[in-house]
Amino acid sequence: MNKKLSYKVLEDVTGGLHLYVWSGDNLIYGAAGFEANPGSLLRAIAEFRLGGVRAIKPDGSVKESFDPEIDILRLTDGDGWEIVAESDVMYPMDMRSAAIDAFTRNERTGS
Repeated sequence: MNKKLSYKVLEDVTGGLHLYVWSGDNLIYGAAGFEANPGSLLRAIAEFRLGGVRAIKPDGSVKESFDPEIDILRLTDGDGWEIVAESDVMYPMDMRSAAIDAFTRNERTGS
């Protein structure tokens, strides 16, 4: 049986953007560094929605940083980051500049 895939985007206190993907209750993917390349986060989310986690292809500025034990701790300790988006909802009041830029920047014009 296929489990539903879902994702969360976190922004840390240094402006780092992290994307995590779950299959049911299991964390299966993590990547960071989306703040370094405008448009890369929205591309990754769009690819994820179209083809699942295998469709996400981080570019050179995005580090696949998946380590389930470390990432689960990061996600559960709640210190130094905010969840700024999930599969079906965004939290604009929790966004800092990197997340605002990632979700609003026009990739073609860079503005």
